[in-house]
Amino acid sequence: MISAAAPIRADNAIIDDQQRLGPTATAVVQGEGEASLDDLQRLRSDLERLDRTVIELLGARQRIAVEVGKAKRAAGLPVVDPAQEALVLRRAAEQARAEGLAEEEIRRIFWCIIDLAREAQRAVLS
Repeated sequence: MISAAAPIRADNAIIDDQQRLGPTATAVVQGEGEASLDDLQRLRSDLERLDRTVIELLGARQRIAVEVGKAKRAAGLPVVDPAQEALVLRRAAEQARAEGLAEEEIRRIFWCIIDLAREAQRAVLS
């Protein structure tokens, strides 16, 4: 398992620990030459590594959500916290904008993530 701060590293990786495109992705994105089937396979492998990392990070987030649920139970607070959820959505939209991603699509993804956290917290509170 990796931590949330761990860089993604691999031979000829698509992104480095500074979140920059690696040589294979840069060449393909910039249109330098033709992308070969080997390039395509490397790109797909890099996406697969990133997908695994996303799942690992979601797992880490769920574990923290369980701890949040325990803290809410101890404080007598409900699972749903509209102000906190709005803050999470605003932060996600700001980061999406900074990354050049569609804010509304990222908000939808984060609503799903919030729903996962709510379910984890409800399990702790019941």
